[in-house]
Amino acid sequence: MSYLIRIVGAALIGVVVLVASTIPARAAETPEQALRQVQRAIDTSDTALLQRYVDLDAVIGGAVDVFVQTLVRQASSKAGQGGMAPMLAMMVAGMQDGSDAQAAQAMKMLVTGETRKFVLHGVASGKFAGKPRKEPVQQDGGLFSPLFEGASTGRKEIRSITDVKRTGDDATAALKVYDFGNEETYPVNVRLVPVGDSWRVREVTNVKQLADRVRREAADQQTQE
Repeated sequence: MSYLIRIVGAALIGVVVLVASTIPARAAETPEQALRQVQRAIDTSDTALLQRYVDLDAVIGGAVDVFVQTLVRQASSKAGQGGMAPMLAMMVAGMQDGSDAQAAQAMKMLVTGETRKFVLHGVASGKFAGKPRKEPVQQDGGLFSPLFEGASTGRKEIRSITDVKRTGDDATAALKVYDFGNEETYPVNVRLVPVGDSWRVREVTNVKQLADRVRREAADQQTQE
């Protein structure tokens, strides 16, 4: 079920890129300068800098919402249950009828936490910069850490930036990002918000479209195998 993890991974691509922008900003630091700091954080393996310029909880939370919805839809079909890994089946047990909101929220928090670990490890280890350390940084294990075994840890690189604009107090941009891990280019739409004297990535707005794209890729890969 690696495509479910790639949904999260594809969404997260949008927060690890260098964006060129002509947006006028009221803040002392422009969106372009803030996002250059994101790339600097990736290139220097600086997780503290990354979290200053990226709201990881908000970005990951949006991706995990789609992740959980996809699991529940898949589990509702007999074919989906048959192809679901035991751990994933355990995750959606008791959530399919929507009656256990507390269980669903707890599951989301657990998956969000594991995804956060995955992202921070990718930065700290140098993998997302394409320069993994000779002495690898160990990733903390967890209940759901096996879910990330098929996720790309390759370098993320921006290839084009279009439709950069201000929408009220926010800034938006449409990106095309190349993932060296799976050799795919993804369209990623990001939203930034002003924070203090700078800007911060708050959302990837096309998560559902990315999920559909990744699902098709997974289906094609299974057909080839």
